[in-house]
Amino acid sequence: MGQTRYYQCIFTPVGEYFFGGERNFPFGSQSLAEKKDYYIGSEDFPSQATVFGALRYMLLEKEGLLNNNLSSGNTRDPLFNERQAALIGSEGFSMSLKDTMNTYGILKKISPLFLYDKKDKTRLIPAPLNHRVHIDNGKHDCSQLSDETCPGKVPHSSPCEIYTPLKMKHLKNVYTDLGTESLLPEDYDGKAGLTDKFLMLDAKKTLINREDVIGSLTQTRIARQLEEGGLFKMEYKYLKEAYAFSVMVELDLPESFTDTATSKKPFADNGLVFLGMDKSVFHYETKQIDIDTFRSLESDISKIQMTDHGDLTVYYAASDCYEITENKKPASLFWILQKKNLRTLEKQAGRNYQSSLKKSRLYHMIKAGSVFYVKKESEAEKIFQDQFDYPGLTQIGFNHIVKTGE
Repeated sequence: MGQTRYYQCIFTPVGEYFFGGERNFPFGSQSLAEKKDYYIGSEDFPSQATVFGALRYMLLEKEGLLNNNLSSGNTRDPLFNERQAALIGSEGFSMSLKDTMNTYGILKKISPLFLYDKKDKTRLIPAPLNHRVHIDNGKHDCSQLSDETCPGKVPHSSPCEIYTPLKMKHLKNVYTDLGTESLLPEDYDGKAGLTDKFLMLDAKKTLINREDVIGSLTQTRIARQLEEGGLFKMEYKYLKEAYAFSVMVELDLPESFTDTATSKKPFADNGLVFLGMDKSVFHYETKQIDIDTFRSLESDISKIQMTDHGDLTVYYAASDCYEITENKKPASLFWILQKKNLRTLEKQAGRNYQSSLKKSRLYHMIKAGSVFYVKKESEAEKIFQDQFDYPGLTQIGFNHIVKTGE
């Protein structure tokens, strides 16, 4: 009989990295000249689809099933493609397959991507966008405290900041385009804007400045296909010391992996993998975990109290999400969200790897860290949950909406 196992996979960049996006990098056979951009910047995070591709690569590499070139298979071994399909599935990820669970061989589920402090073994997620941003708000002076006393363990020149949700006033018998109820953030500071920090999943809900985790480096490049001088700038990103990207993975292993006589690991303990179109180099580490650890990311998020209103629930986007109405309003009383564009590359027949890449249509995604206020145990709450119900996306780490205050 087979067996379900769980793993944490940690990806540490080897130097700077670059992850392209809809507005900053050409897709498929599109040239840089067609983009007409002279400054292109990396995204801070790889997409879930990028991590999914890396995991499939790691599984194939461990079993010696990587193609010798970038063709679609090995024609000299008639069983080669079958062995690949058994391990990772015969098809890659496509947003068009979002409505149902898909077959990716032994790869069953992937958690949302998070930041991981390898030194302190702690996890960081995008701070909820309903954090109250004010000068000195929620901070304490840790200039005289030791690293053991300071909950955030940030440089003592920067006071720690604690996650503090906005105070919301529940308005009833009002008339809005959403009905006769609404919410009003009483202590929102328009000049301060929305938070751009990370939340440490610790008991104190410490916030960490983005610049203390992710840095940037701009380099000038030459593109011969550009007409005006051929120069353009690329902004690379890098992670500060001790930080890495991480996901947790559920695998459904066949007997060949679990039989006591031939037991073997599906992943190598460590190695190198290339992520993104720019082929940024990452060192990966894998370790087996239990089911409770696999579930702990969303479990820890669900315990965070994000509102003091007893009749309201706040849902937190633990990953980038696509919702069924896309450009329409979510079924919630109030939301604080940011959006991003996603366009994936899908493989089709072609003369070579580059020409075989096809752009998907453009999807408008809700960014991780967005929050939604929903009336508890209401019909609207069920409608809200249905708007994000895409099993094919949740399977690879998209569309994880967590109910908080549990």
